[in-house]
Amino acid sequence: MTPSLHDQQASELTVKAGPSGWVVVSGSDLPTCYVRFALSDEVWRPTTLFRAPLTPEFVRGFPMYRIEAAVNAGGVSETLASLLDAPVAGLGSEEFIRSFTGFGHVPAPPLPPITLERPQGRRLTDEWYAEVATAYRLAADRGLKPRKTIAEAAGASADVAGRWIYEARKRGLLPATQPGRVFARSMTDRGVSSGDN
Repeated sequence: MTPSLHDQQASELTVKAGPSGWVVVSGSDLPTCYVRFALSDEVWRPTTLFRAPLTPEFVRGFPMYRIEAAVNAGGVSETLASLLDAPVAGLGSEEFIRSFTGFGHVPAPPLPPITLERPQGRRLTDEWYAEVATAYRLAADRGLKPRKTIAEAAGASADVAGRWIYEARKRGLLPATQPGRVFARSMTDRGVSSGDN
């Protein structure tokens, strides 16, 4: 049985709705930061991440997947919708920080573990590499190290997981990236610019 990776994501998050699609997020392992959401097909999607300073390391480890799930879980979503047309002060200003109501606080929902069951036999199929690519994306979205996550999920060594990731890239299932750099979900607007890194 593959050990659950959920324990690596156990820290609590607090998500509070504010004006004009903004939420404030904090947690035991996460300094206070702000994320702006827009409604798309009845689902709240992140568009901007704001924090000063906003470093590449912070962005790579940011648990956007968990925050997006928490915002769409219920109370936060309703409060965000009710405040969508409310005016918003300048980013980072004292008035901006005071504008968050605290309504709609919900704990982040538990995440399903990332699992991979390697097929029997020596020949690995396109379907297997598609599963590796999906696990890679999930790990990146959750702020985990994809190679380590895939190795633990499949009960393999990090070197073997690295070869699987390389092969998934070679087959066009993952975009090319610089060695040691992990791509995550792209965001646009005035915060994080879109791109693979």
